[in-house]
Amino acid sequence: GGVAWGLYFVAPAFIIPVFGEKFVGTQSVVQMMSAVAVVQAAEAIMWPLLLAAGLHGPRLRIIVIGTILNVILNAVLIPRLGISGVLLASGVSLALIVTLFAATLRAALPIRALARPFAALLGSVALAAALAWLATAQSFLTQASACIVLFLGVVALNYWYGARADLRRAGTA
Repeated sequence: GGVAWGLYFVAPAFIIPVFGEKFVGTQSVVQMMSAVAVVQAAEAIMWPLLLAAGLHGPRLRIIVIGTILNVILNAVLIPRLGISGVLLASGVSLALIVTLFAATLRAALPIRALARPFAALLGSVALAAALAWLATAQSFLTQASACIVLFLGVVALNYWYGARADLRRAGTA
C-alpha cells in the first residue's frame, strides 16, 4: 500500500526535476503503476504463506503460468496500447497469480488464517481510495496527506487488533 501511495502521490512530482523535460506527460503513467503496486502487495502477502504451508511446487507453477500470460499479453497489448499495454499486462498477470495463490492457500489453510491480512490490505486501500475521491476538491497535498494518515491508521489498528488477539490466545489479556 505504501508503494502505491508513493507512486501515485510522490513520484510524479520528481519525474521532471530528476529526468528532465523529455519526460513531461509520464506522470500519469507512474500514477497508473500504483494500481499494479496494490495487486503486487496482495501477492507479497501470499507468497510467504505459500512457502510456510509447504506449497513450494504450486507456487512455482503459478508463477510460471503468470509469467507466460504476461509475455503473451505484452506481445499483444504493447503494439496496440504502448506503455498502457505493459501496465495492463502486468496488472492482469499479477491478478491471475494472486487469484491462483488465494485458491491454493484456501485449499491448504483455514479461511481465518487468510482473513486478517487481506482485510487489512483491502480495507486500507478502499478507505484511502474513497478518501482521495472525496477530497478531489482539495489540493493534491491534502489528498496525499489524508490518504497516508488513513492508510497508516488502518495498519496501526490491524497491528493493535492482532496484538490483542495474540494476548487473548496466550491467556494474558
